[in-house]
Amino acid sequence: MESTAEIESTKIEFCVTTKRSALPPGVLRAYALVKSGLSRQSIKDLTAAGKLLRLGRGLYSLPDSPVTENHDLAQIVARVPQGVVCLTSALQFHGLTTVSPWRIHLMLPRGARPPQIEHPPLTLTYASEGSYHEGIEEFMVEGVSVKVTSVATTKPDGVFHK
Repeated sequence: MESTAEIESTKIEFCVTTKRSALPPGVLRAYALVKSGLSRQSIKDLTAAGKLLRLGRGLYSLPDSPVTENHDLAQIVARVPQGVVCLTSALQFHGLTTVSPWRIHLMLPRGARPPQIEHPPLTLTYASEGSYHEGIEEFMVEGVSVKVTSVATTKPDGVFHK
């Protein structure tokens, strides 16, 4: 007769092998994992077994997922889906500067609640509804759709906010 730990280990392996093909590599929100069929308890078990990595509150990744230079951007936008990467962070993303900003610049629509995120540090910019939707491009970064201000918008903003 198998022990409880062996049964749990078998359940976790089954869950990983059956659900893994449905899980994209990169940053995964707990909400997306639950939508894919995993229970919250399964997520905890998979994390404890080392089959999922907990990146932060509500964020997970498969252990063998590639990590890119824009990993922090993917994590921030996964937590703040309405956020748009702007200013020096956008300059760095587009390869227009050699300076690596120590804070991520994020634009939110005016009236949005500020996110409660400790790491990485954020600098928030609030924009009117019209400005918020202008000059934005979307890129896939580690499985997350990241909105970034376009080069044409970012260059003047970078000079203006210097």
